[in-house]
Amino acid sequence: MVYIIRTITVHASQKTLKDSTRLMDVVDGIAQKTLEAADRVRSQFDLKTGMVRVTLPDLPQDKVLETIKSLDLNDRDPEYLVSIGNIPVYHPFLEDIVLDAVSRGLFLSILNRPPVEESVTRFSKLVHKLSQADLNYPTRVGFNVYGRPVYTPYYPLSSSPGDRDLFSIALTYPNHLRSMLERRNIKEVEKELSAISQRIENVARTVREVTGLEYLGLDLSLSPWMDESVGRLIEAVSGRKIPQAGSAYGVYVLNTLLSNAADKTLSTGFNEVQLPVAEDNILKERAREGLLSASSMARLTGVCLAGLDLVVVPYSIEKVRDVVLEVFSYSLTKNRPLGVRIVPVEEEPGNTVKFEKFGETTVIPF
Repeated sequence: MVYIIRTITVHASQKTLKDSTRLMDVVDGIAQKTLEAADRVRSQFDLKTGMVRVTLPDLPQDKVLETIKSLDLNDRDPEYLVSIGNIPVYHPFLEDIVLDAVSRGLFLSILNRPPVEESVTRFSKLVHKLSQADLNYPTRVGFNVYGRPVYTPYYPLSSSPGDRDLFSIALTYPNHLRSMLERRNIKEVEKELSAISQRIENVARTVREVTGLEYLGLDLSLSPWMDESVGRLIEAVSGRKIPQAGSAYGVYVLNTLLSNAADKTLSTGFNEVQLPVAEDNILKERAREGLLSASSMARLTGVCLAGLDLVVVPYSIEKVRDVVLEVFSYSLTKNRPLGVRIVPVEEEPGNTVKFEKFGETTVIPF
């Protein structure tokens, strides 16, 4: 097959937190069982599978730091990731929590709360401190500007309802969809998306048999990974380079396809186009060409999930705040969750930085 299962994400229940002293062992056991399920899927369906993830339910305010200290992925199997879920932006120990979590290899989502301008400024100051500590730290933190949990397999905005043990699935398939669009009309592509969804339901049954977990659903979002480029797909549909005028129409066409397909299957999460710049080789190229800015990517959130995702910008608490406020405005207009991952650095636009996971990425202007 020419598409892969990007991740099987476990959304753990509150019972996982009963014994915080053994939490790492519990999480490791959940992950290993899910990895067994991924092995079964590979052999049974001839599908490649990516990294397993475990998302914990939101933690009581007085237990967050204690729980984080019982988790550390730095010396663990790199085949799985862990998120501690959502932390409200006004948590009294927000900075300590976030820094401790990301230094242990954990992911998390920060929930926006009113008053909005103050909370966005708080996030901007925090992400600057994270970047100063380690360039990779801000990539593990998402700012949920909508302020409500979202049940998606995608990190870092993934949440767990907490009432039962669940799993969700995400795919990597931009190149597959691009080849389909080149060879067939839109109606045929809709049929292919339905066929993929039905196949994943069969995959989910196998995962449930191995793990005993309940299936939450498939997030059909189009998410890139380097040469598996969503940017190239959008440009093929629109006939325009991102973010030139007309490229947003390509996003609209793809989102319509995804929305229609999501309505016909058990779905969860966003089911929209995603544009993390550092994960997409075409978006990286557009950044090198000087075509991208934080503002132009933020404007794309009007037609897609995360136009402001994994962007690298110069240091400026005020300008980061302002561009996040723009994303917040689109989130309220769409009445849907939107996330922000932004990395401020002491570099000028056009210079490059290097991430451990994503390689070289160009700094873009505001």
